Amino acid sequence: MDAQSQLSNDFNSLRNETHVLHQKIQELENLVSSLNSLQMIQRSNFTDLLAEGILDLSSCELLQSIKQLRINSFSTGEVSSTNTKKIIAVSCNTENYQNHILSSNNGKYSCRCSGLIDSNQDGTCTMNYMQCSLLQ
Repeated sequence: MDAQSQLSNDFNSLRNETHVLHQKIQELENLVSSLNSLQMIQRSNFTDLLAEGILDLSSCELLQSIKQLRINSFSTGEVSSTNTKKIIAVSCNTENYQNHILSSNNGKYSCRCSGLIDSNQDGTCTMNYMQCSLLQ
């Protein structure tokens, strides 16, 4: 193998390793962001409901809103508390997107994903949320 072929092979190998490292970094960033997003729990509201005996913790369930698309930017849609159920935790994560933003507006939560990394693959935008029944 001549020097140019060896150099080309080394370059391709480094490019592949860089891509794998980028994916690992993205996974770690998503995990950190999801953990930080969990801090968006409405703590005062949650503690008040718990202290008043209004929240039924045995009824809590973990739900997901998932969308898979091959476009540059989109939202999971909104989830919000109802008269009978209270959202107590929300997180957002993504696969094949560079960014995800969890937003809250008047008790309505949504996750926006943007920056499709590989346009040959669908991107996944996921909003995880925990909701509990309110005692009547």
